[in-house]
Amino acid sequence: DVGFQAEQGGARPMATVIIAVASGPWSQIANFFFLLGGSFADLLIVRLMLTLAYVFLLAHVLSGFPAWPLVYQEPDEPFLVAIDSIVWGLLGVYVHGQSLFRLLYEERLVRLTAEEEEMWRMFYRRARISRLLFKEQILPMGDFRTYEAKAPMADPTMPQRLHVIVQGRAHGVVKLKDGESFDVRMVSGDLFEYKHLHLFGVPVGFIDREMIVHARSRVRTFSISVDRLAQMAGGSAAMRQAWLTVIIAGLARQAELNYYRGERTSEGITAAMLDEWRDPAFSELLPEELLPPHIPGSGACLWPGPLRNLAAIMLRTFSPPWPFHKAGSGVRHTAVNTQQNVALIGETHRFLRSGPARSQSHHANPIEVQRIASKEMAVAAGPSIVAIV
Repeated sequence: DVGFQAEQGGARPMATVIIAVASGPWSQIANFFFLLGGSFADLLIVRLMLTLAYVFLLAHVLSGFPAWPLVYQEPDEPFLVAIDSIVWGLLGVYVHGQSLFRLLYEERLVRLTAEEEEMWRMFYRRARISRLLFKEQILPMGDFRTYEAKAPMADPTMPQRLHVIVQGRAHGVVKLKDGESFDVRMVSGDLFEYKHLHLFGVPVGFIDREMIVHARSRVRTFSISVDRLAQMAGGSAAMRQAWLTVIIAGLARQAELNYYRGERTSEGITAAMLDEWRDPAFSELLPEELLPPHIPGSGACLWPGPLRNLAAIMLRTFSPPWPFHKAGSGVRHTAVNTQQNVALIGETHRFLRSGPARSQSHHANPIEVQRIASKEMAVAAGPSIVAIV
């Protein structure tokens, strides 16, 4: 029907509003899954919900847009074929379905060799890195190396690398600017050289120091070139965070040695025992150390009990909208790699080396110290005072 309204001697048509019958079950189910897609914090569950939503939306289109409660258009009614809706539905199923498949595939149990498994256990214990991340983002960046006793492992003439000692003893000599030197003893679980850690934004004031390392026994290491290390430092946030955690563990180990420096041991540990000793971080995992099956990266999400594990993920990550749930802040924020200002690091270490008397007598404004240090380093180093890593 079309109604007419007289207005100033003329007439114009008025559109009639018709309240349509509710869409059929396929459309209702599709909208329900679209709604659930925004109610979970886990990407795998979000992709699952959106894939199911597009599947049921496509079923609604292919069944002729039936009205409630029909699941298929009545035979005596015109059958609607919407090509554009079919194309969009197929694209939606493909885009979200292939992403869902990839996420499920990443939850498989990743196989590692005995040597790789040993190194992964150290990364897992110190940084909670999954087998998948270790195999795809750390293993390709380095290689396993074996050095016989007295063989050189690092010196200024060799390509710069970061070594993680798996087993054996190594001896290092650090040469200082004033010509003096000091010895460093390294065993299983240690890493060197620490000066390369500036790539991850750790303030390091001894980048220009030289270190010469020789094997004291047969030494097995996992070794990464500085170039590859820089790639990981500039890569994913997960890798940067993992390496920072490994670095913290290494620095804590050095701090522990400083606490025990000068203390005598009555354990009777010999050099031969150190040669064969492995840090407990490389040992077999205990049952209580394994991740629960529903935690990403556990390798046990798909089998056994995939439905039970998916239900546990949904329960753990269910996040309804406000006011039913208060979301945490900074959901999209993540730690980014930093810029190391050589001038500020140099100024810090200059005062640290000066001793407490110098520190107590000097009351300079920190901002002024920063400005002067930056100016001095700029004159000395030119445009390269900031190392962007």
